[in-house]
Amino acid sequence: MKIEVGEHLVRSWLRHVKNCQIAELNWKPSPLWVAHQNFQVFMDDARIFFKQALDDDIFKSTQTASQLLRQGEVDVLGIRFRGNNTPPEIYAIDIAFHEKGLNYGSPQDTVKRVLKKMLRSLMLIESYFDDCALKLIFCSPNVNPAYAIPLELGILKLQEFLASRRLSCDMSLLINGSFTETVLEPTIQQATSIADTSELFLRSYQLLNIVPKAPKAAVSSPLLPFAPTNGVKVVPGNQEKLPIQLDPEAEHDFKSALLASGRAIIAISYADGRIEEKPWNAGNFSLSSSVLGNLRSRPEFRQGEFQRRGIKGVRVTAIPPSV
Repeated sequence: MKIEVGEHLVRSWLRHVKNCQIAELNWKPSPLWVAHQNFQVFMDDARIFFKQALDDDIFKSTQTASQLLRQGEVDVLGIRFRGNNTPPEIYAIDIAFHEKGLNYGSPQDTVKRVLKKMLRSLMLIESYFDDCALKLIFCSPNVNPAYAIPLELGILKLQEFLASRRLSCDMSLLINGSFTETVLEPTIQQATSIADTSELFLRSYQLLNIVPKAPKAAVSSPLLPFAPTNGVKVVPGNQEKLPIQLDPEAEHDFKSALLASGRAIIAISYADGRIEEKPWNAGNFSLSSSVLGNLRSRPEFRQGEFQRRGIKGVRVTAIPPSV
């Protein structure tokens, strides 16, 4: 049995951060269940839409909706029952953990693969669950900019297609910084409170923290391919985070203001003293979105890129609805 540590991380996140009472890995429906509706027309419409939007077919030319659903599964499924006759929240999450960066071939092939995964998950949930608040998520901790930008544009097209079909769905793309801040860090913060041997990711993290750290020896090993000379100090990659200041300062207050107006101003400060202002039209921002994760996932604010551009800090001001 193959073990995907990324899926176990997301399962722990659903249970202990999103408070899902049920969280299952590799969920798929029983072949004995009867689907609520036939998604063939929906799939045909999606094929036409994305053929125009991406100049490519995201499905196999001969594939039918019933074949797609029989072959499909959701990497991690979470259900949160909210009581008081409120429909449950259902999280359908696909995760790709590629050590060298998300890669299903070319950027276009990768976008096609991700969109197909998300459409299939949506079709699966809508086929077998009644009256639920669906949260459709694709996440990956490491996505190169050459893939991230086309992927973000592809997700926008997917949102456009679902809106045209009047399908209500809260969709999120959690990659790079937004994955770290929304999923990884909040889950790790719960590690000391969990003692459950079924929690593979958290147990692995706990093991790393209880193993005694060996003292660091002086660097003078013939096994090293080279060693610094002439007093030059070799420092691993700079992992500092870009300073981001919100107005209003509290993230909760900022998010409320942003959701009310859908607009903000991003002021970027450079090392040479310049300040560049850009509008942020946040029409697709939702209550479950991460403010800082959304900002840090922008290409120019990513680790390594903001240093290259000489960006020293960012101030983001939410515009009141009346302005």
